[in-house]
Amino acid sequence: MRPILAITVDAKSNIDLWKIDVALTELSQLDKTFSHRTDPESGHVVVAGESEQLLRQLIHRVLHERSATAELGKPQVIYYESICARAQAEGKYIRPANYAQVKILIEPKNPAEDYEFSNELGERELPTPLLHAIDEGIQDAMRGGVLAGRELVGVKATLFDASFHATDSNELSFRLAAAMALKEAARKAKPILLEPMMSVEITCPAREMGAILHDLNDRQGRIEEMKTINDIHLIEATAPLRTMLTYEADIKSLLQTHVTCTMQFKRYEASPIRLL
Repeated sequence: MRPILAITVDAKSNIDLWKIDVALTELSQLDKTFSHRTDPESGHVVVAGESEQLLRQLIHRVLHERSATAELGKPQVIYYESICARAQAEGKYIRPANYAQVKILIEPKNPAEDYEFSNELGERELPTPLLHAIDEGIQDAMRGGVLAGRELVGVKATLFDASFHATDSNELSFRLAAAMALKEAARKAKPILLEPMMSVEITCPAREMGAILHDLNDRQGRIEEMKTINDIHLIEATAPLRTMLTYEADIKSLLQTHVTCTMQFKRYEASPIRLL
């Protein structure tokens, strides 16, 4: 499963930053439920995963065990991009002592599925290192997307034509040409922004049912089922993660009563929002 939210870690010093990065690198080799990177602009560590609670527990554990000091930011939803149609494009990279030409077809897959690369040329028609470079170039371009700089997912790419020069072609030129082809094809393939949707279960007293339903509607939630057991209501709904990040705190402040909420990732859907 891809990460659906991220938390920034603002280390108090360069030594703290080093301690945190080393610890997270070591842990990530054992635990694949999270990933981390250092933002080149802010210098903050960004930790991404499937659950805010688990991420905070992980970060606090690292800070405690490594005697590091840092401030944690608010959780941020991770958006992705995908495509809705098939499209093909050509990429060329022709410079002195550099020549590459590729044509690819891309088509949509389930956003939860891994990227797939298919070669319809056959290994005899293009040297294997150049095939690998094309695959890598496509994946390079997918990391930046075409709408809002978000990773492109749910794509199958098929190489159906290519040409090379015996002396002027190299792996770098084919990697660049493939990236160009992917970008152009993706722009023609009806790209969309995806957001994580959550399966939400809420239990509340019967007297608060109306307020809960009204609040869920404001959060763009969709009611799937409602049950009543001994004057306690169970509401099952689907809602975008972006509207539910502070749900429990917000609803308790609003109603001043006991409400429980559990959430887990359900699927990706096209998002109505626009990211700059």
